[in-house]
Amino acid sequence: MQYYYQLPRWSNTKLLVEGEPLYKIVKAHFMSGIGFHEPNVKITAIHQWVHSDPIDRTRTIVFFKEVERMKLARGGEANLTFGWLRTLIEGVNGILRDGFVASCIFGSQAHGIGVYLSHLCSPHMSALLSEVDDYREKHVVLCRVVLGRREEIEAGSQQLYPSHRYFDTGVDDLWNPKRYIVWSAGMNTRILPECVEGEVAKVLSCSSLRVIVGGKDAGLKYS
Repeated sequence: MQYYYQLPRWSNTKLLVEGEPLYKIVKAHFMSGIGFHEPNVKITAIHQWVHSDPIDRTRTIVFFKEVERMKLARGGEANLTFGWLRTLIEGVNGILRDGFVASCIFGSQAHGIGVYLSHLCSPHMSALLSEVDDYREKHVVLCRVVLGRREEIEAGSQQLYPSHRYFDTGVDDLWNPKRYIVWSAGMNTRILPECVEGEVAKVLSCSSLRVIVGGKDAGLKYS
């Protein structure tokens, strides 16, 4: 299937070459997190968001201004991290062009209404919920996230915003978070797409996973 991926699928992305440093970093984080759950998974492509036009650059500037604002508000700690976002193939263009959309999840899997991202070490929580496209691929987007002060959101909650001005974002577990919840009011200032990844997983009856990464300095150094 490699012949499908010789050119970037999205105009404002760069197709990373297997073996280059950023490709290896993203692949290592993804595979180390998902391999135990789905040993047959294979990455088919990693695209880097390149911030190539004025709107993209403005989004980046706004994000890092939010980082600085959060530091001032929270005693010097913005709590910056990376997380995996599940999406449909049709959703990738919207995320890269227009921004994020809140998820409405119900039942025991719900932890409020907002944008759900999984911990950098738990990509399976996003990948396993993604839907398969026409090429039998699933897609996840690797994002930078400004968490600020987190609060634990109980399972089944339909909370829409922080319970107190002391908090900025939500998590499923305060001490061992696997999911981050960014409320709608901050979803386009506190999340920045980095990479889109495609994956193949025979066990899941799909053939691939695609990741998008953005930012030339995306070294995945945050905890």
